[in-house]
Amino acid sequence: MRRIKPFVLLCTLVTLYKSLIEPYFDYCSLLWDTCGKQLKDKLQKIENRAGRVITGSSYDVRSIDVLNNLKWKTLETRRFHTKAALMYKILNDLSVPQLSNSFVKLNDTNINYNLRNMETDLALPRPYTNFLKRSSKYSGVMLWNNLSYETKTAQSLSDFKHNLASSPPMPSTGSH
Repeated sequence: MRRIKPFVLLCTLVTLYKSLIEPYFDYCSLLWDTCGKQLKDKLQKIENRAGRVITGSSYDVRSIDVLNNLKWKTLETRRFHTKAALMYKILNDLSVPQLSNSFVKLNDTNINYNLRNMETDLALPRPYTNFLKRSSKYSGVMLWNNLSYETKTAQSLSDFKHNLASSPPMPSTGSH
């Protein structure tokens, strides 16, 4: 990208990035979301570098300002939105049944007392090992239970994504 920058327009560079590089960050991001913080930081630095090349920004400019200038979300934010959308699809029968069977709603458990969000929250699996704590199943339940009631009860996937856009991403539960 740096080599062709003098010969193409900014919008062409952005299109090249979005079509050739960004898919590598997003492909199976739900699975590698549980990797360690160091690996996530390395990936984010690569995206930041691409943003600097495209905009011609120096290293004196903060990375978040470069991303905001391009109207790009951070990798963490994109993973958060992808995982939340998948959880919505699973819980609203918009995905394969095998995934729906992996999660238990809190009101389907043997809890005999009434909790505030019992009808929308999921039962958190008990992590006996750090392996389960780093799993997508565990972090998906944590993410879902921390969403607002309005977001969880959205009538459509597009409404859910709209509500989610106003929610800040939560820190992931990956190993550090």
